[in-house]
Amino acid sequence: MRGHTVCIASPGKRQKKPMKYIFQLGNHPNLSRAEIEHVFLTLGLMISDLTIKKTYALVTTDSTLDIETIMNRLGGTLAIAEAVAKVEDTVQTVADYLDAHVTDKIFFSLHADNAKKLGIEVKKELKSRGRSVRYIEAGNTATILHNNLIKRKGDLILIDGTLFVTRAIQPIEAFGERDFGRPSRDSKSGMLPPKLAQIMINLSGAGDNDVLLDPFCGSGTILMEASLMGFKHIIGADLSEQAISDTRKNIDWLANTNTQSAIRNPGNIALHTKDVRHLTEKSIKTKVNAIVTEPFMGKPIKGTEPRHEIEMQARDLASLYTASFETFKKIIVPGGSIVFIIPQFMIKDEWITVNCLNSITNLGFTQTELLPGKKSLLYHRKNQHVGRMIYRFEA
Repeated sequence: MRGHTVCIASPGKRQKKPMKYIFQLGNHPNLSRAEIEHVFLTLGLMISDLTIKKTYALVTTDSTLDIETIMNRLGGTLAIAEAVAKVEDTVQTVADYLDAHVTDKIFFSLHADNAKKLGIEVKKELKSRGRSVRYIEAGNTATILHNNLIKRKGDLILIDGTLFVTRAIQPIEAFGERDFGRPSRDSKSGMLPPKLAQIMINLSGAGDNDVLLDPFCGSGTILMEASLMGFKHIIGADLSEQAISDTRKNIDWLANTNTQSAIRNPGNIALHTKDVRHLTEKSIKTKVNAIVTEPFMGKPIKGTEPRHEIEMQARDLASLYTASFETFKKIIVPGGSIVFIIPQFMIKDEWITVNCLNSITNLGFTQTELLPGKKSLLYHRKNQHVGRMIYRFEA
């Protein structure tokens, strides 16, 4: 949306000339865009213009960006690139940039229409200037990572008449480690992907000094991601003793890993074996500023179950979720935020939904927009029978 302003930056973060960046969106582009806007808002940065082009969000801002920090904060963005030149003659512009900014052998890839043809022409131009050069066909972030193209300043994007250079990519190996390397996983009942957990935390708008609660913590994904993001006051609860045991194992594992993903202060995570319906301010010893959770979503389904069986499960979940929000009303501060997943089930190409929104709003919660005109966003992978509809509420 052109001209969509997220926040006016503080004077100390303004720069004289507006800068352009592109954020490569993930497989759920609306979620990626919503997360970007919420992170800018939380960090007090301004977006003066945000335009979607293909798989990119083009962002204009007069705020100074710490690209590496923002990249590590975003779960739904694959890469961030910075504008470096206006394009007149494409081959000359790309060659001039690489010739001026790379002192050793040039390694580069190019994302553009007719990229391979342009890449070969740029390579010929650079060779004519006496430069040693290798052209790498553009791929995904793994291609950028394995060819060390960030350090080599060689991953280039041509879009909207501008040349961009990729400055940071999603830490895919760290995400993979946290997803599949943890000691305790419950793949049978379903695992919340760490990237989605990070997106949900960002959508809450909570700051790292706020108290964050996950009352259905499972094996601890949201808790671990929140700790890695710098949150200092984190509470997890689950009625399952096994879930709490799994969470403790995963937190200890991550605290002791020798990677940049290690939790530095595992002691800031308090755990409680308790049904969400029995949580009280006294039992968790505080009120909370934000609740971020994927609740119990019923038994796993195969998509072949009788419709009436799934409809009954949906009614049971609606009752559970309404009771959960009755608890939330007692333990969350006024104005606090809740990011909550409500599942929907695919049976014979038709979604069966959990109808609890009216009950939640009748309790006094306000459903807020995640994007202009959108109060919910769907996270769903092809061929899966359960979709995660993500909502944000304010107390």
